[in-house]
Order: sequence, then structure tokens, then C-alpha cells
Amino acid sequence: RRTSSAAASIAALRSAAECAAILDLGEHAVRAEFPYLHAPALSVRLAERLRKCGTRLRIGVAWKSAGETSAQTDQAQLLERLLALYDVPGIALVSVQKGPSQSEIMAAGARGLILDLGEDLTDLADVAAVVDSLDLVISVDGVMAQIAGTLGRPLWMLLQTGCEWRWMAERSDSPWYPSAKLFRQARAGDWTEVFARVGDSLREFVEDRAQKARTAPPSSAGTQPVEVTPQIVMEVAQKRLALDPMNARELAQLGKALRHFNR
Repeated sequence: RRTSSAAASIAALRSAAECAAILDLGEHAVRAEFPYLHAPALSVRLAERLRKCGTRLRIGVAWKSAGETSAQTDQAQLLERLLALYDVPGIALVSVQKGPSQSEIMAAGARGLILDLGEDLTDLADVAAVVDSLDLVISVDGVMAQIAGTLGRPLWMLLQTGCEWRWMAERSDSPWYPSAKLFRQARAGDWTEVFARVGDSLREFVEDRAQKARTAPPSSAGTQPVEVTPQIVMEVAQKRLALDPMNARELAQLGKALRHFNR
């Protein structure tokens, strides 16, 4: 079964990391060909669901793991803060949280703000296929993060103080998952500062994609286009003009965006 195969692969990778600690191996001694796994094809059913995102960047979110021991209030706080990222222009939030996530999303009053795929993910192969189709995954330390890391997808991990040893200390990267960026709590229980950094980084992520879309040659068939809205163009131009007020290219881009809004 494809489920047991995916689960076994992830378990093996976790065991390899633990062995590295026991044997006191350096990080370069345990690196392998990356990515470690490749996802199966996305099913027609899931592909149809993801089309609701349009051409916006697909940002997958997960706020708890199967072995979660934190209080329910902490999980609710994490979900609420993840949902607040909806305000970043040019993105679509996608819940890759397995289990009964729909009730939690509805309790947060966020129905319509996020595409909830929780009940559509029947096994780990489905999860891997969806994660592989996302532009970014923002997750607590759990299965979703492990899958995104093994597939080499862009991953932002939300780490509490006193997190597992595998994430080391005072690092924002991971030798296990080169595509991961670690967002650590500076103080126990304080997610405010963490999500301030996540929000700023997400805006930069969208701006970078928009800039690349403006300068890239015509995309080949089958690639996912990025929706470069006038709002995104305006925000990118304003940020760059704050650093270089006489940048002719960005002044022109800002002028086009403002004309769209009749300003």
C-alpha cells in the first residue's frame, strides 16, 4: 500500500536523524541526495479542489500534530494567527491539517478564508501529492512539516522553545531539510513576535515571486502562473522605492498600478 510505504520512509528518515545524534556525527556526514522522496501524481479530485485557489500562491498551513501535547488554547491561537495571514495579497491559504479541522476553522469564524482539504486527505500519499503542489508550507513540527521537508518543498517551521533536538538551537535552517526555514519562539508561549516575522517574510516571498514573474521569459506549458495583481505590483514598487526613490523602473510600475486604481 502506498500509505504504509510513505509512512515507512518518513519513519526511516526520523530514525536516521536520531542515529546521527547517538553516533555524534556531524551534519555533513548524514546528508543524502535531496529531495529524499518524490510525491505521487495529484488525483483528479484533489486537483479540482485546488483549482479554487486560482492563480494565487498556494500556502499550506498546519497548526497541530498527531502527538501534540500543548493546550487546546495554544492550538486555537496558532490557527487564528495562521488565518490572519489571509490578509497578505496574492495568496490562498490551504489547510493540510488531517483530521476534523473543519469544525476548528468554523469555530474560528474563518469559513471561506481557507481551502480546507482535511477530509479529502485519505492517506499519506494524498498528503504528499497536495504538499508537492503547494508553493509553501507553514507548519508546526509534525507530519506535514516532515513531508514537506522530505519532498524538498519550501517549508517554514513554527518552533516552540524547548523543541526537539533535531532542530538544534539558534539556527534558522536545518541540515536535514535544506528547503526549511525555522521560526523559533524567543520566549516560551509567545507567538506574537514569531508571526510578525512570518508575516513580513510572507510578503517578501510574494513580492519575490511577483518580481520573478515580471522578468521571467514566457512560461512553458503546464507551469502554474503567479497572479501579479495591481495591488502586489504597487506594494513591490513602494517597498523598492523606499530604498531607491529615483528608480525609474519602479516609478513606472507604481504609476501603472495607481492608474488601475484611478489615483
